[in-house]
Amino acid sequence: MNRKPLLIAVACSGAGALIFETLWLRSAAWLVGSSAVAAAAVLTAMMVGLALGGWLAARTAHTARNPARRYAAIELLAAGAGLVLVVGMPALTAWLAPALGQLADQPALLHGLRLALAVALLAVPAAAMGYSLPLLTRAWADRPDLGPVLGRLYAVNTAGAVAGTLATEWVLVPTLGIATSAAVAAGLLVLAAGIACTARLPGMPSARSQQPQRPAVAWRWLLAAAAAGGLALSAEVLWLRTLVLQVAGTAPAFAAMLAWLLAGLALGGVLGMRLARHARRALPRLAIAAGISLVLGVWLAAVARDLPGDGWRLAVIGGLGMLPGFMCSGAVFTLLAQVLGGTGRAHADAAGHLTMANLLGGAVGALATGLWLLPALGLAGAWVLVVAGYALLALALMPAPRTGFAAVMAGAAAISLHPAIDRQLAGARAPWQAVDQSHLVALRHGRVETAQLLRQDFLGHPLAWRLVTNRYSMSSTAADSRRYMSAFAWWPLALTDTPRDALLISHGLGTTAAALLTAPGIRRLDVVDISASTLALSALARRGAPLGDPLLDPRTSTHVEDGRFWLTSQPQQYDIITGEPPPPRLAGVVNLYTAEYFALMRSRLRPGGAASYWLPVDQLSESSAQAITAAFCQAFEHCLLAQGSHYNWVLVGLTQPPRGVRADLWQVPAAAYALRTTGFDTPALLGATLIADNAALRAWARPPPLTDDRPGRLATQAPPAQVLVGYSRWAQAAAEQARRAPWLQTLPVAQAADFVPLLSGQLRGVQPELADLAIQRGVTSPLLAALDSGWARQRIVAGHGAGDSGGPTGLYHRGVGLLAAGNHAQAAEAFVRALADDAPHARTAAVLAACWAGQPERARRIAGGIVPGMQCWADPNASP
Repeated sequence: MNRKPLLIAVACSGAGALIFETLWLRSAAWLVGSSAVAAAAVLTAMMVGLALGGWLAARTAHTARNPARRYAAIELLAAGAGLVLVVGMPALTAWLAPALGQLADQPALLHGLRLALAVALLAVPAAAMGYSLPLLTRAWADRPDLGPVLGRLYAVNTAGAVAGTLATEWVLVPTLGIATSAAVAAGLLVLAAGIACTARLPGMPSARSQQPQRPAVAWRWLLAAAAAGGLALSAEVLWLRTLVLQVAGTAPAFAAMLAWLLAGLALGGVLGMRLARHARRALPRLAIAAGISLVLGVWLAAVARDLPGDGWRLAVIGGLGMLPGFMCSGAVFTLLAQVLGGTGRAHADAAGHLTMANLLGGAVGALATGLWLLPALGLAGAWVLVVAGYALLALALMPAPRTGFAAVMAGAAAISLHPAIDRQLAGARAPWQAVDQSHLVALRHGRVETAQLLRQDFLGHPLAWRLVTNRYSMSSTAADSRRYMSAFAWWPLALTDTPRDALLISHGLGTTAAALLTAPGIRRLDVVDISASTLALSALARRGAPLGDPLLDPRTSTHVEDGRFWLTSQPQQYDIITGEPPPPRLAGVVNLYTAEYFALMRSRLRPGGAASYWLPVDQLSESSAQAITAAFCQAFEHCLLAQGSHYNWVLVGLTQPPRGVRADLWQVPAAAYALRTTGFDTPALLGATLIADNAALRAWARPPPLTDDRPGRLATQAPPAQVLVGYSRWAQAAAEQARRAPWLQTLPVAQAADFVPLLSGQLRGVQPELADLAIQRGVTSPLLAALDSGWARQRIVAGHGAGDSGGPTGLYHRGVGLLAAGNHAQAAEAFVRALADDAPHARTAAVLAACWAGQPERARRIAGGIVPGMQCWADPNASP
């Protein structure tokens, strides 16, 4: 009998199944959202479906007279149902999401319906996939031992899954798109069916009347299988959360992590085949080895963070840290099949029940770890619990339990894992602490991410806050960050006549929300953020902020939800919609940058409304930036591009051509204060940040737009330096033309444009010529920026009082404030006193202040001939 075709079919089936599973997770997010609970619901539904297939196999697989032909039929069913699910998801989303959205205020019921819906959608294809492997053990009914049979099938199937995982994110989706990738997955399952039909197997009598008898101890081993599955999936969740502290959380990176995990399981199947004769002795030892390997792997990850580049980290951590533990898990599964299985006729029954128990345990483990253990215990505590779980599993599997050994193993994990995780958390925030000279204030292990709140101090008071999510800086209240984040509010507000209702997607630390609420007429602000941890930490950062905490404003409604699901499911219309989601190259975030998503934004805007969106070109290749821009401009009748800070650009979408910039914003005290403190002292300073008007922007965005079906148009690699230079050159040339737009001609944008490179962070250090120019034109923010100060520092210095100098640094910034207030002589005195203590920049500022105080000789003495570009006026009484 020739069983080799069946092994080839099993490999193809594994590859096709993992392609489908990856695509289901992507496309299901359009319907139920990408929030932690929604994603967990989809993953749980997938595993419940696979477990259902195992249960059905246990009940019916023994009746197959020709297992290969039934296997072929099952594969065809999985191919058809899986393809229909992926292709039909957009239509299902448009139909079902509004119904789910009616339960937005009843989260418990909404989450329950999400899980039920996901189970209903995935039941047929997932159950078919879960049915196939136990069924095929019938083809080896002549073998007395189930362990080697299931181990071989499991190893080959999982090896195919490794190939499918890597191919999906590295080849298929980037080059072919979602629908064609689904067709490839279906083709692999059809190929598996065709190959299986070629297998020549002897006829097998039906055993319908002879149900195989399970051993009396079956429930013990099934419970062990459930526990092993739960621990393995818990470890998978924790590994993903651990690794994103030091590698990019992109889809290809996640695919690499999953590939190492699956490779370990495949090798575990091979190891289990070798140990099948000694299954009862090997099982507890493998459980102990799995727990110990987790501890060693976490420590290896803590050391490997010093390796250069994500590729090396993934290779070392995956190959040496992750793989051994999952290899033990794969071997445990195989050996449990050996002790559970009876005669060859009982193979399918035992394999089906084993698969069902293992997958149900995995579903519970993944769900509990992501939604409850991590938030409650933190990353280190959850790791300790999983290692302790392996110790308990080993105890349960030992013929004579050795409680002392298990206690020592769990205790060692508790002692050693906390410093290992602390080291990785410190490494994730270290680059940002080096930038800000900040310190850790709060740490949250949420359902979505690990979030760390950092605080930068000045003269003993909070100067700026930074929110680090995993290893990325997601939000900051530093001057450059506040400038571009507030620009998301100022541009729509300035171009909309009477905005009343606003929607903010992704709250961050509240800069955009606070700006929106200062505008006259805003009566409602819906804040939608996927992370409850972000909202909680933002409250810490907003304490004592001049504009307060926008989440406490009675006009604000907060929703912990996925932004795309909110737009799809809610019927509300808005005058302003703005968003700054996570970086687009992170896994799953591409759904918030496609043409379909921007079309949803447009559909929720009232006539005359405006939208704004983040375009971080320093994280995008030119083709990726253009594809996002093309998608955005495709959705809106009129689109603009503005400068935020550095390479954080702002896309602005309008339902009608702009007619001018609203000057009344600068006449409302709260809005005027917020505008000035973010560098937009005048309407001209806002208008001068325009990079491209409608025609120029559409001409630049030449490539096809980014779409749901073709997310691979978004590159995951950061652009090289020459691309950034190209962005700058294009922006400079386009801005010169854009500033001549008719609707800007009432503003002196040409003069204001002199300060844009300074305020947007393109110029660093003290700029005496620009400071001089700012004094001449009477604009404060450019003056503060040109002298390396800012509104936040000025507020702290002012709070110290006149009698408290705050040392040389405080004296210097006090002098900058006096200079901005027109007290030139007093400013010069403060700078001279600061200069006596060698305060940085004090000499340049003192010369400038003395010149404006009408003291040219003093200015020359202070300068000492070492301040380039500085000059004074011969007549002290002459107006500078």
